[in-house]
Amino acid sequence: MSVLFTNLISNGDFETGSTLFWSSVNVTVTSLSVKKTNFYSAILAGGAVDASLSQVVLAAPGESYTLSLSAAKIGSQINPQLNIFLYYYDAAFTFLGTGLTTYLSAGTLPDAINGTWQSLYEVTAPVPPNTAYAFLIISKNAFANTADIAIDSIALVKASAAGAVGPTGPAGPTGATGATGNAGVTGPTGATGAKGDTGATGPTGATGATGNTGATGPTGATGATGDTGVAGPTGPTGPFGLGFTGPTGPTGATGDTGPQGPTGPTGPTGPTGL
Repeated sequence: MSVLFTNLISNGDFETGSTLFWSSVNVTVTSLSVKKTNFYSAILAGGAVDASLSQVVLAAPGESYTLSLSAAKIGSQINPQLNIFLYYYDAAFTFLGTGLTTYLSAGTLPDAINGTWQSLYEVTAPVPPNTAYAFLIISKNAFANTADIAIDSIALVKASAAGAVGPTGPAGPTGATGATGNAGVTGPTGATGAKGDTGATGPTGATGATGNTGATGPTGATGATGDTGVAGPTGPTGPFGLGFTGPTGPTGATGDTGPQGPTGPTGPTGPTGL
């Protein structure tokens, strides 16, 4: 049996000292101690910025590929989630299908400063007919207070071998649970719910103490005089008194002479004398 391995990724170990052959956003290449092999690694900026690496490679219909890479965080903060996608396109760069979607969860990567890395191995879906290109994207989303992520040793390998594929090996042990990620942003307040039924009336409270007597108010205006009441009955006549006659008073002055009265009628003529 003969097996041929060809890495379709160019500059997958970043030993050019740059991101040559890659499209990158917020990515640097460093020769510091945080490297998996040789001298260099790519660093995806952590914190509240997006960062990504992507590369287009040739692909052959009917093939499947194995994607491998090494990843680690840098420093004491937790890592954000790392997203890994592979898409298939035809010669006109029309989308044909998805070859791989996988993730390295937030808070699960080891610290590269300690010399420890996490390795990823994933087999892609078969390449569909009319495919000309495979498009690999490695990205992390903006998330405040998260660590930079170091990436190294990226390979997309096509394996051609005579003979049947061997059985899948046993699953490895489950890794330790990673640190809990930061709490997400509080969502908006929901709409106010419908008003509930009015509760039963509570028991009447105890009667409070009697307050102090208030000040006397001003005297009101005198009311109108009422109607005269009905005369009561005449009382009985008292006993007869014994009075004395008083003395005669003095004669009053003579009054003025009144006006002369009218002349009386002429009396009848007396008889003629002899």
